[in-house]
Amino acid sequence: MSGEFRDLVEAVADELLPRPLVVVTATPDSTLARAADTVVPLAVEEHDTETHPQDFCNAAVACLALLARLTSDRVLRELLERTPADVAATAAAVSDWLPTLERPEAAVCAGHGAAWAGALELALLLKEIARVPAEGLELREAATSALTGLHDRCLVVGLASGGDPFLAEAKRLWRSSGAAYVEIPFGAELDPRVVPVVAFPAGAALAVALAQQAGLDADHPWWVDAYLSTARRHLR
Repeated sequence: MSGEFRDLVEAVADELLPRPLVVVTATPDSTLARAADTVVPLAVEEHDTETHPQDFCNAAVACLALLARLTSDRVLRELLERTPADVAATAAAVSDWLPTLERPEAAVCAGHGAAWAGALELALLLKEIARVPAEGLELREAATSALTGLHDRCLVVGLASGGDPFLAEAKRLWRSSGAAYVEIPFGAELDPRVVPVVAFPAGAALAVALAQQAGLDADHPWWVDAYLSTARRHLR
Protein backbone atom coordinates (compact mmCIF):
# COMPACT_ATOMS: atom_id res chain seq x y z
CA MET A 1 0.00 0.00 0.00
CA SER A 2 1.83 3.08 -1.21
CA GLY A 3 -0.49 5.81 -0.05
CA GLU A 4 -0.10 7.49 -3.46
CA PHE A 5 -3.72 8.54 -3.44
CA ARG A 6 -4.61 11.82 -5.06
CA ASP A 7 -6.24 13.30 -1.94
CA LEU A 8 -3.32 12.36 0.31
CA VAL A 9 -0.70 13.62 -2.12
CA GLU A 10 -2.52 16.93 -2.40
CA ALA A 11 -2.85 17.14 1.39
CA VAL A 12 0.93 16.67 1.71
CA ALA A 13 1.58 19.37 -0.88
CA ASP A 14 -0.75 21.79 0.90
CA GLU A 15 0.73 20.90 4.35
CA LEU A 16 -2.69 19.90 5.68
CA LEU A 17 -1.67 16.74 7.55
CA PRO A 18 -1.25 16.83 11.35
CA ARG A 19 2.10 16.36 13.07
CA PRO A 20 3.73 14.17 14.13
CA LEU A 21 2.79 11.99 11.16
CA VAL A 22 3.30 8.22 11.32
CA VAL A 23 2.89 6.32 8.04
CA VAL A 24 2.42 2.55 7.83
CA THR A 25 3.26 1.61 4.24
CA ALA A 26 4.72 -0.99 1.93
CA THR A 27 6.35 1.79 -0.10
CA PRO A 28 8.80 3.75 2.09
CA ASP A 29 9.78 6.01 -0.82
CA SER A 30 6.21 7.15 -1.53
CA THR A 31 5.15 10.78 -1.33
CA LEU A 32 3.36 10.25 1.97
CA ALA A 33 6.23 8.32 3.52
CA ARG A 34 8.76 10.97 2.51
CA ALA A 35 6.64 13.56 4.28
CA ALA A 36 6.24 11.47 7.46
CA ASP A 37 8.04 11.88 10.76
CA THR A 38 8.11 8.11 11.27
CA VAL A 39 7.66 5.29 8.76
CA VAL A 40 6.58 1.75 9.70
CA PRO A 41 7.49 -0.43 6.68
CA LEU A 42 5.30 -3.33 5.62
CA ALA A 43 6.32 -6.45 3.71
CA VAL A 44 3.66 -7.04 1.05
CA GLU A 45 4.12 -9.71 -1.63
CA GLU A 46 3.08 -9.13 -5.23
CA HIS A 47 0.12 -11.16 -6.48
CA ASP A 48 -1.59 -11.35 -9.85
CA THR A 49 -4.73 -9.72 -8.52
CA GLU A 50 -6.01 -6.20 -8.06
CA THR A 51 -8.38 -7.17 -5.25
CA HIS A 52 -8.36 -9.19 -2.02
CA PRO A 53 -4.60 -8.99 -1.37
CA GLN A 54 -3.01 -9.42 2.06
CA ASP A 55 -2.25 -5.68 2.40
CA PHE A 56 -5.14 -5.10 4.80
CA CYS A 57 -4.04 -7.89 7.12
CA ASN A 58 -0.41 -6.73 7.18
CA ALA A 59 -1.40 -3.14 7.88
CA ALA A 60 -3.89 -4.11 10.60
CA VAL A 61 -1.34 -6.28 12.41
CA ALA A 62 1.33 -3.59 12.08
CA CYS A 63 -0.93 -0.92 13.57
CA LEU A 64 -1.99 -3.21 16.43
CA ALA A 65 1.65 -4.08 17.11
CA LEU A 66 2.51 -0.39 17.19
CA LEU A 67 -0.35 0.23 19.61
CA ALA A 68 0.76 -2.68 21.83
CA ARG A 69 4.27 -1.29 21.95
CA LEU A 70 3.24 2.29 22.70
CA THR A 71 0.83 1.22 25.46
CA SER A 72 2.92 -1.69 26.83
CA ASP A 73 -0.12 -3.92 26.25
CA ARG A 74 1.25 -7.41 26.92
CA VAL A 75 -2.12 -9.10 26.25
CA LEU A 76 -2.38 -7.54 22.79
CA ARG A 77 1.22 -8.45 22.01
CA GLU A 78 0.55 -12.10 22.89
CA LEU A 79 -2.62 -12.04 20.77
CA LEU A 80 -0.63 -10.85 17.80
CA GLU A 81 2.01 -13.52 18.30
CA ARG A 82 -0.72 -16.17 17.96
CA THR A 83 -2.46 -14.48 15.02
CA PRO A 84 -0.43 -16.08 12.17
CA ALA A 85 -1.37 -19.55 13.42
CA ASP A 86 -5.02 -18.49 13.75
CA VAL A 87 -5.03 -17.15 10.18
CA ALA A 88 -3.49 -20.39 8.91
CA ALA A 89 -6.21 -22.37 10.69
CA THR A 90 -8.90 -20.23 9.06
CA ALA A 91 -7.37 -20.64 5.61
CA ALA A 92 -7.24 -24.42 6.07
CA ALA A 93 -10.91 -24.58 7.10
CA VAL A 94 -12.45 -22.15 4.60
CA SER A 95 -13.24 -24.64 1.84
CA ASP A 96 -15.30 -26.80 4.22
CA TRP A 97 -17.05 -23.75 5.68
CA LEU A 98 -17.87 -21.80 2.51
CA PRO A 99 -21.66 -21.86 2.07
CA THR A 100 -23.59 -22.02 -1.18
CA LEU A 101 -25.73 -18.90 -1.50
CA GLU A 102 -28.11 -17.31 -3.93
CA ARG A 103 -26.61 -14.05 -5.15
CA PRO A 104 -28.02 -11.26 -2.95
CA GLU A 105 -29.18 -7.85 -4.09
CA ALA A 106 -27.41 -6.20 -1.16
CA ALA A 107 -25.48 -7.16 1.95
CA VAL A 108 -24.83 -5.99 5.49
CA CYS A 109 -21.63 -7.02 7.27
CA ALA A 110 -21.44 -6.74 11.05
CA GLY A 111 -18.86 -7.11 13.79
CA HIS A 112 -18.84 -6.35 17.51
CA GLY A 113 -16.47 -3.71 18.86
CA ALA A 114 -13.11 -3.75 17.09
CA ALA A 115 -14.35 -6.54 14.80
CA TRP A 116 -16.26 -3.75 13.09
CA ALA A 117 -13.07 -3.10 11.09
CA GLY A 118 -13.43 -6.59 9.63
CA ALA A 119 -17.04 -5.86 8.70
CA LEU A 120 -15.95 -2.72 6.87
CA GLU A 121 -13.27 -4.62 4.96
CA LEU A 122 -15.66 -7.45 4.07
CA ALA A 123 -18.23 -4.98 2.76
CA LEU A 124 -15.50 -3.49 0.58
CA LEU A 125 -14.58 -6.95 -0.74
CA LEU A 126 -18.19 -7.74 -1.60
CA LYS A 127 -18.49 -4.45 -3.51
CA GLU A 128 -15.12 -4.60 -5.26
CA ILE A 129 -15.04 -8.28 -6.15
CA ALA A 130 -18.65 -9.49 -6.33
CA ARG A 131 -20.40 -6.22 -7.27
CA VAL A 132 -22.81 -6.66 -4.38
CA PRO A 133 -23.77 -3.34 -2.74
CA ALA A 134 -22.69 -3.78 0.87
CA GLU A 135 -22.39 -1.85 4.11
CA GLY A 136 -20.10 -2.63 7.04
CA LEU A 137 -21.49 -1.76 10.45
CA GLU A 138 -20.90 -2.23 14.16
CA LEU A 139 -23.14 -5.07 15.25
CA ARG A 140 -25.74 -3.09 17.21
CA GLU A 141 -26.15 -0.65 14.33
CA ALA A 142 -26.54 -3.56 11.93
CA ALA A 143 -29.24 -5.04 14.16
CA THR A 144 -31.18 -1.78 14.49
CA SER A 145 -31.05 0.86 11.74
CA ALA A 146 -29.78 -1.54 9.05
CA LEU A 147 -32.56 -3.97 9.92
CA THR A 148 -35.12 -1.61 8.45
CA GLY A 149 -33.80 -2.10 4.91
CA LEU A 150 -33.36 -5.88 4.95
CA HIS A 151 -35.59 -8.27 3.01
CA ASP A 152 -35.52 -11.78 1.58
CA ARG A 153 -33.10 -10.87 -1.23
CA CYS A 154 -30.47 -9.53 1.17
CA LEU A 155 -27.50 -11.16 2.88
CA VAL A 156 -26.17 -10.49 6.36
CA VAL A 157 -22.67 -11.65 7.26
CA GLY A 158 -21.76 -11.70 10.95
CA LEU A 159 -18.17 -11.86 12.21
CA ALA A 160 -18.24 -13.86 15.44
CA SER A 161 -15.89 -12.71 18.21
CA GLY A 162 -15.19 -13.64 21.80
CA GLY A 163 -17.46 -12.12 24.44
CA ASP A 164 -19.97 -10.69 21.96
CA PRO A 165 -23.11 -9.96 24.02
CA PHE A 166 -25.34 -9.06 21.08
CA LEU A 167 -24.86 -11.60 18.29
CA ALA A 168 -27.56 -14.09 19.34
CA GLU A 169 -30.23 -11.38 19.47
CA ALA A 170 -29.00 -9.83 16.23
CA LYS A 171 -29.22 -13.14 14.37
CA ARG A 172 -32.84 -13.54 15.44
CA LEU A 173 -33.67 -10.03 14.22
CA TRP A 174 -31.88 -10.42 10.88
CA ARG A 175 -33.58 -13.72 10.19
CA SER A 176 -36.98 -12.20 11.00
CA SER A 177 -36.45 -9.88 8.01
CA GLY A 178 -36.18 -12.85 5.66
CA ALA A 179 -32.53 -12.08 4.84
CA ALA A 180 -30.05 -14.93 4.44
CA TYR A 181 -27.51 -15.10 7.26
CA VAL A 182 -23.92 -16.33 7.11
CA GLU A 183 -21.64 -16.39 10.11
CA ILE A 184 -17.85 -16.31 9.88
CA PRO A 185 -17.06 -18.39 12.96
CA PHE A 186 -13.28 -18.37 13.00
CA GLY A 187 -12.97 -15.58 15.57
CA ALA A 188 -15.68 -16.85 17.90
CA GLU A 189 -13.24 -17.41 20.77
CA LEU A 190 -10.92 -14.52 19.94
CA ASP A 191 -10.46 -10.94 21.07
CA PRO A 192 -12.37 -8.70 18.61
CA ARG A 193 -9.17 -6.76 17.91
CA VAL A 194 -7.66 -9.62 15.90
CA VAL A 195 -10.90 -10.91 14.35
CA PRO A 196 -10.64 -8.67 11.23
CA VAL A 197 -7.37 -10.39 10.32
CA VAL A 198 -8.25 -13.94 11.38
CA ALA A 199 -11.61 -13.82 9.55
CA PHE A 200 -10.18 -12.23 6.39
CA PRO A 201 -9.58 -15.47 4.41
CA ALA A 202 -13.21 -16.48 4.88
CA GLY A 203 -14.53 -13.08 3.84
CA ALA A 204 -12.33 -13.02 0.75
CA ALA A 205 -13.42 -16.53 -0.20
CA LEU A 206 -17.08 -15.56 0.15
CA ALA A 207 -16.63 -12.52 -2.08
CA VAL A 208 -14.75 -14.51 -4.71
CA ALA A 209 -17.41 -17.26 -4.70
CA LEU A 210 -20.19 -14.71 -5.29
CA ALA A 211 -18.16 -13.12 -8.09
CA GLN A 212 -17.57 -16.45 -9.80
CA GLN A 213 -21.26 -17.29 -9.45
CA ALA A 214 -22.03 -14.17 -11.51
CA GLY A 215 -19.28 -14.85 -14.07
CA LEU A 216 -17.16 -11.90 -12.89
CA ASP A 217 -13.38 -11.65 -12.98
CA ALA A 218 -12.50 -11.67 -9.28
CA ASP A 219 -8.89 -10.63 -9.85
CA HIS A 220 -9.25 -7.88 -12.45
CA PRO A 221 -12.68 -6.24 -12.10
CA TRP A 222 -14.12 -3.80 -14.63
CA TRP A 223 -13.74 -0.69 -12.49
CA VAL A 224 -9.96 -0.71 -11.92
CA ASP A 225 -8.92 1.75 -14.65
CA ALA A 226 -11.75 4.18 -13.88
CA TYR A 227 -10.97 4.04 -10.17
CA LEU A 228 -7.25 4.60 -10.61
CA SER A 229 -7.81 7.49 -12.99
CA THR A 230 -9.43 9.52 -10.22
CA ALA A 231 -7.83 8.04 -7.08
CA ARG A 232 -4.20 8.11 -8.24
CA ARG A 233 -2.88 11.53 -9.09
CA HIS A 234 -0.23 10.37 -11.59
CA LEU A 235 -2.85 8.42 -13.60
CA ARG A 236 -5.29 11.28 -14.08
